[in-house]
Amino acid sequence: MGDIVGSSNDHVDSSASAEARAHLAAIVDSSNDGIISKTLDGVILSWNAAAERIFGYSAEEAVGKPILMLLPPERQDEEAMILSRIRKGERIGHFETVRVRKDGSLVEISVTISPIRDENGKIIGASKIARDISNLKATERALISSEQRFSQFMRHLPGLAWIKDLQGRYVFANDAALKAFNVERSELEGKTDDDLFEPATARAFRQNDETALKHKTGVLTLETLQQPDGVTHTSIVSKFPIVDPQGMPSFVAGMAIDITERIQAENQLRESEARFRELANSMPAIVWMSGRDGGPIFLNRWYYEYTGLSPDSPGNDGWALVVHPEDRPHAFQNWKASNESGTAWEEELRLLRADGEFRWFLSRCVPIMGEDGTIQQWLGTSVDVHDRKTASDLLEERVNERTAELAAANEEMEGFTYSVSHDLRAPLRNIVATCRMLQEDFGESLPPAAVEHLESQANSANRLGALIDELLKLSRIGRSEMKLQAVDLSQAARDVAAELHYPGITFDVKDGLSAVGDPSLLKLVLANLIDNACKFSPHGGTVSIGRQGEAFFVRDEGIGFDMRFAHKLFLPFERLVTDNEFPGTGIGLANVNRIIQRHSGRIWVESCLGKGATFFFTLASERAGAEGVQSADAQSVP
Repeated sequence: MGDIVGSSNDHVDSSASAEARAHLAAIVDSSNDGIISKTLDGVILSWNAAAERIFGYSAEEAVGKPILMLLPPERQDEEAMILSRIRKGERIGHFETVRVRKDGSLVEISVTISPIRDENGKIIGASKIARDISNLKATERALISSEQRFSQFMRHLPGLAWIKDLQGRYVFANDAALKAFNVERSELEGKTDDDLFEPATARAFRQNDETALKHKTGVLTLETLQQPDGVTHTSIVSKFPIVDPQGMPSFVAGMAIDITERIQAENQLRESEARFRELANSMPAIVWMSGRDGGPIFLNRWYYEYTGLSPDSPGNDGWALVVHPEDRPHAFQNWKASNESGTAWEEELRLLRADGEFRWFLSRCVPIMGEDGTIQQWLGTSVDVHDRKTASDLLEERVNERTAELAAANEEMEGFTYSVSHDLRAPLRNIVATCRMLQEDFGESLPPAAVEHLESQANSANRLGALIDELLKLSRIGRSEMKLQAVDLSQAARDVAAELHYPGITFDVKDGLSAVGDPSLLKLVLANLIDNACKFSPHGGTVSIGRQGEAFFVRDEGIGFDMRFAHKLFLPFERLVTDNEFPGTGIGLANVNRIIQRHSGRIWVESCLGKGATFFFTLASERAGAEGVQSADAQSVP
């Protein structure tokens, strides 16, 4: 009976043990974690279904194989370390590593390894629970990468950015915020506004934080902070809560854009506008600004004082009421053309004064361009030129009258010249002829004194005739029209020299002397100067004609003169010698001076007694050309 009972009890224990083992096997096979057992030599003893899913090997392929087949080459040493610790009875928990699947791919796992003991407590192997953490690691890396990108983005924002916890402690601040707060990153974490700023500033920041947390959508406000540059900066600040998955605020964040420079620029602009208005209102002229369409944007005080209008006057568009009706079409047409071309506008027009009188104004305006190159506004002035314009009209009338008087005077001069040429010269010819006839017919019977008187009378008449000729030349030089062209002065000088016969005189004419002028007048200049040079060289010598810089010259080796009297040389009838010494009329050099002046030139002389004289003269230079000479001729007075 006892045997039976004992046998029955053994059977019950065996059945219970088998059931427990079956239950344990079911748990192992249904686990999502790989459960592997191995010997202390690293040989696989058991391999559940999850291990097959993780590593790709079936139980038949894995059991009996070394566990090293799952380790990448660079991690083979890990197995020796693990077995060493297992032999010491240590448990290895949540060891993260990398293993190789059957297909050669790598899998990230977290393993927990425990020693297996027999009934006597001896360590006979190891059990390993392996969890595939590839997705978890990928998520962690993505999160880290995202945080790094966020941190990098926030750190390099041009504006300030920061995050605080609900106790007001800073947990993040970008570089701009650190600079503005004047604190290092390592020093900021855990600090509050009270630790960093003046009490009033900290209190204002804290109140705005509380408002942002109260209004879950955040707030937009202005905050000021004195920064390390010593300037109190003003920023537009957006503060908002950061909520957790349950929608509850967990942090308060802020972003700030510094608008100090913009505020300073706006203040400067307002000051500039105020100065402009003050300057414009103080000017004794109309100063105005208009839009592209011509509508007034600004009219200074003088406009309203002049017109008697006010900004509130009915129908006052700035111009239509005050521009003279006759001037409007032309002025507005020109303004429209300037508006289309973008060029400055200028117009003389009449504006109505408060007392009903129209006065002339010179109006000018320039376009103010926008960044896109189009006209945005016009800035202009209108200056009262009424008195000047009426005076100009009167002056023009007087000029016309004077021109008519000069024309009449010229005609009268022509008549006088004709009279001198014919009426005065005829009696002189008769005097000379009579003297000659008396000498020829009665010369032998006339006493010597009478012959001498007749000769003197004839010579005086001849000199008077020569003087009349020179005066006529002087008169014609002032009235004759100049015919400008290129003149070869070298050839002209040679032609003059060939016509002169002075004993002992040689000529040195330089080649290449050329100018722009009237050929006949310039030849007359050379004829007078060369003839004088010869006449005042009674002992002979060389007469040189050349150029020195921009000046032409005629030089002799004659008697010279005292430079104290040089100013008289070019005046009519002024002579430094007597007729007995050197005959002449005293008009030649005056003619030369007039001709040079008409060519916009200058003449002067250098001399020393007994050492000759050099006459220099300039003409309109090659740079001015013929046009400059014509202009000078037009301005000369006959």
